Amino acid sequence: MQERSASTLLAAAAAAFVLLALVVLAGAPLATADFWWHLKMGEVYVAEGPRPAADPMLHTAHADAPIPHEWLFSVGMHAVDRIAGFWGLRLAHALAVASCLLLLYAVFRRERAAAELTFLATLCFAALALGRLMMLRPDLVSIPATFAIYALVIAPERAPAWRRVAASSLLFLVWANVHGLFAIGLILILVALLGLGARAVLRLRLAPDVRANLWHEDRGRAQRLAAAFGMGFLASCVNPRGIEQHLTFFAQSTTGDIWSVQDEWTHFDPLDLAVWGSAPTGVVADLLLLGLPVAALVGVVRFWRRPGREALEAVDPVRFSLGFAGLCALLIAIRFTWMGGFALLALLRIFAPLRTSHVRTGVAALTAVLAVALVLPVLRQLDARFPSAAAYLETPYTGYYVAGVRFLRQTRLEGNLFNSYTEGGFFGYWLAPRLRTFVDGRTDHYTNEVLQAYYDLRDLRLRPDGSSPFDVLAARGVDVFFGVGLPLAMANRPEYTTVHLERVLGWIQVFRAVDQAIYLRRYPGNRKNVERVVAYYAARGIRFDPQRGFDPRAAASANPGWAITNQVVPFAWRQLVASSAAQTPEARFAALDEQALVLTLLGNYEAALALDNEALSLRPEALAPRRRQVLALLRLGEVDAALDAARALRGAAPNDPRHLALEDAAARLAVRGAGGPSAVERIRISAALPLLDAGEVRRSLAGRYNPLLLKRR
Repeated sequence: MQERSASTLLAAAAAAFVLLALVVLAGAPLATADFWWHLKMGEVYVAEGPRPAADPMLHTAHADAPIPHEWLFSVGMHAVDRIAGFWGLRLAHALAVASCLLLLYAVFRRERAAAELTFLATLCFAALALGRLMMLRPDLVSIPATFAIYALVIAPERAPAWRRVAASSLLFLVWANVHGLFAIGLILILVALLGLGARAVLRLRLAPDVRANLWHEDRGRAQRLAAAFGMGFLASCVNPRGIEQHLTFFAQSTTGDIWSVQDEWTHFDPLDLAVWGSAPTGVVADLLLLGLPVAALVGVVRFWRRPGREALEAVDPVRFSLGFAGLCALLIAIRFTWMGGFALLALLRIFAPLRTSHVRTGVAALTAVLAVALVLPVLRQLDARFPSAAAYLETPYTGYYVAGVRFLRQTRLEGNLFNSYTEGGFFGYWLAPRLRTFVDGRTDHYTNEVLQAYYDLRDLRLRPDGSSPFDVLAARGVDVFFGVGLPLAMANRPEYTTVHLERVLGWIQVFRAVDQAIYLRRYPGNRKNVERVVAYYAARGIRFDPQRGFDPRAAASANPGWAITNQVVPFAWRQLVASSAAQTPEARFAALDEQALVLTLLGNYEAALALDNEALSLRPEALAPRRRQVLALLRLGEVDAALDAARALRGAAPNDPRHLALEDAAARLAVRGAGGPSAVERIRISAALPLLDAGEVRRSLAGRYNPLLLKRR
């Protein structure tokens, strides 16, 4: 008994440890991209009702937008924001995650398995749902709602009471107005009915008297489930879109539009060992994909050999049908990995009889191991994002290109914006309707053609008709281009569009920081925007030439305080400039090296080249200045000099893949004439140049810039 108590305490402590860690992570500063357009749309729904006349954020939205399939969630987020602000939203996120995990624990506990198995199943679910739980999105309602439907009308082994059916109908009424995934609940009821059909086949192996009793029970259960489906369907039709809400769920699931967004809609590949990453999501999912079919086969064979009610309940076809449906959803897209929770329910039922002390001790130990595997990545993530407890508590949101948004708000620029897909919600929240975005996470609000045009421009690919991707900007009436990102050297580099319009005819740079740039299109319709930019800089003592555009180095010299405040240059910029004349070669080289890096990222290539030449005179063996030289020369169009420098660089350090990439880019750009790259291809090659690895970003850029926050409207 003492051994059993110790194993239970160990498993409970491990589960509590994970719950606390995930609640802390969920309560971190807001960082969910789509959350921002929910917040903006909540404001619109409160002001105009659930059917606004037009989309307030997107200038590419089709005529039917906005589509209010998640309007109630947006209103709820807006209400929390109005009452308690960003910190209230963070608390709401943390409470939602805690509630979801506690609900799943309660659902698993009803399977009457050993406590250690219940805790292990809860942690397995936490691993499967981790990605969705950490996002402040309507999934935080859909996940618990799905399992609440199961607990109300599917889990009972006899016909669920009418009050349960009524409660499920009320849940469908609310759920259909909160999130389009409400249809999953209806589908699960249908899957449960199919499971009852499979159960009827297995019943044929039972003794006649047992079979007759079960037939009456299962018939009543099926009738009540059918009633729950019908009432739930009718209740879910009470939403601003009626039955169209249901049709949209299936239409969006079968069209190619949503699958072209390679984020949470990416298919889960169980054979891809990359899914066995830092978090154990992929490991748990693969084990379920292997374990559930084996468990089902073993259970059916046992039942077939020794048929009986107990054996039938162990391999309950309803639970196993739901388990296989959950695994199918898991395979469809990584956003549905949490549906593996139904496979856990089926396994809990079949393993419930395992209660020996050795089994319980082993399961408790496995629970502790899984807890460590879950919590370590959480702790690393918190440590990387927040160097101190004060930074965690005092920062309302993080991870966005705030400096450029602040500039656009202060200059009060107007028109149509081209933006990063992941930043669309944040930009729309702070800038609309004065500036309207090109794309955001609401892919059903604009056509797939718009999304493909965005990808073509982001990746600088020729359009299907052979036209330049830049033609999209004029065709769509884009007035302002917001480029983002750094020239990182990695296989899956984050979006990098900062330099896309650098020195491109017809565009003028009006703001630049190391990881973001803003350009205005040169055409008569942008005259007032140009005047606003001129007036903005004049008021701050900075000269802005509408022909040459914004010069970051000149701005930092004219008004260093403004440049530091707005993240154009780092905190220590004035000290760096002063240290360029330091007495010791080491201190002087360090100052020149950091200055040159900043100026290279700001696009001041001539000045950066001069500083790098001076730095190399102090340390000729240094590689970072030579890499920057190659990049700067290529961006300036001095291809022959860049090719010579790239070859020398590769000869000095042939094992660095960046050097090979720089030499290859220089060689391709050096080809002139008919066999050479097109104008768009030249820009694409130049934009793809690798400069920094993740370690260099942490050492040279992280924590060196003013942490900006935007003031609420």
